[in-house]
Amino acid sequence: MRRLYVILSIILAAVLMLGSFSVFADETPVPTPEATETENQGEEEKKKVLTSVQHIKSAMMIDVETGTTLYSFAGPVKTYPGVTAKMMVALVVLDKLGNNLEAEIKAPSNIASIQRGAHIELVGGELMKVRDLLTALIMNNANDAAYTFAIHISGSVEDFVALMNKKAEDLGMRSTNYVNVTDTDETGAYTTAEDVMLLARTLFGNKTYCEMAKQPTYTIEKTNKKSQRKIYTRNYLLSKLIYPDYYMKEATGLCAGSSSMGGYCAVASARIAERDYICVVMNAEGSVSGGFYNLIAAREILMWGSNKYTYKTLLDGTKLLGEIKVTLSEEFDWVGVVPKGEITIFMPKSINVEEVVEYKTVLYYSVLTAPVAEGEEVGSVNVYYQGIYVGSLPLVTKRGLGQSVTDKNVMVMTKLLTSKPVVISIAVCAAILVIGVFARSAWLYRRRINIEVEVEVEDE
Repeated sequence: MRRLYVILSIILAAVLMLGSFSVFADETPVPTPEATETENQGEEEKKKVLTSVQHIKSAMMIDVETGTTLYSFAGPVKTYPGVTAKMMVALVVLDKLGNNLEAEIKAPSNIASIQRGAHIELVGGELMKVRDLLTALIMNNANDAAYTFAIHISGSVEDFVALMNKKAEDLGMRSTNYVNVTDTDETGAYTTAEDVMLLARTLFGNKTYCEMAKQPTYTIEKTNKKSQRKIYTRNYLLSKLIYPDYYMKEATGLCAGSSSMGGYCAVASARIAERDYICVVMNAEGSVSGGFYNLIAAREILMWGSNKYTYKTLLDGTKLLGEIKVTLSEEFDWVGVVPKGEITIFMPKSINVEEVVEYKTVLYYSVLTAPVAEGEEVGSVNVYYQGIYVGSLPLVTKRGLGQSVTDKNVMVMTKLLTSKPVVISIAVCAAILVIGVFARSAWLYRRRINIEVEVEVEDE
């Protein structure tokens, strides 16, 4: 029997060790989804009506980096393209000849018929570099430069205009149609401030165009027909040389000019407080004595919009977005949940973030078991600005929590003693012990009977 007890003790010890391994192998909690929602709604700030608006037909302003519309006045209203048609001419030229700016182009023999409006006095058969001709088109709105490019690239104005309209279609300019390459107002020609903005954003991303557009002056090299020519920008926001009252030190381009029916137009880019903006002004009033309202409005809108908007933080790690219950902690029975990272958005300064932002959180656990590490990911949050999804961040624990030594020992022993292998082993051992006890009792009983029989035999 002594051997039996030794064997049972060894079996029990082995089972306990096996049970302890199974307990510690199951420490990871099973995720339990638990959603928490917070809803906030707000209203957009109404755009301020500027004093210059009464002198223009339509206008629009955007922040270049985000594409956010900061100002819009009659943006979808159709007007004559006016000088903005030259911007599309330039874009087509850049597509076709942008990689060969040093090549020379010959002016058509009938170029004298184009010598009206803005021009650089090209003569038939004159050879000029693409770079010089394109700069004259962009800076000076030169009609003869536009015509020369059209004939060189397509053979006719009509075929070149088809390229312009195809490009407008590709850019999503749904309310635009060109009928010529100059700013001559003809029936069937139309565009909108919104469409011109699409064109302006495309050109703003073209380094060659922007470098040419920002220059106040430029010298065209000597050609086979003429000596050097100096040209001046017609975007007077860029220069003090001709009309200094319109100068804007933050201006960087892009185009300005006028036509009889299209009025005064400006596509003005500016860099203000390290941010790039574009403003489109269409069909403005203007005269030398009364003022050029395309430039007045562009400058006013650019300064207003850049002052009214800023980046604001919608969510960062300082905002507590929930709590999770914690067991076996030696400090607290809960832990705070905060976002990891931040989400910002370009928006009006006057808007209260809390009124327009909605947070939708999902917690992966309803209960955590200590120890809990600081920054442990426990969920996620989606962020909505005025009902529009803008981004998401992981949710993490705000601090770490240690585990109580006493509670840990109790938990380990409880898990150990209630684990399936231990319960089975104890049951087996108990059964073996019971069987052993019965076997020993039976053996003792039998032995006693045998002794009694032997005594009786001896007595006889």
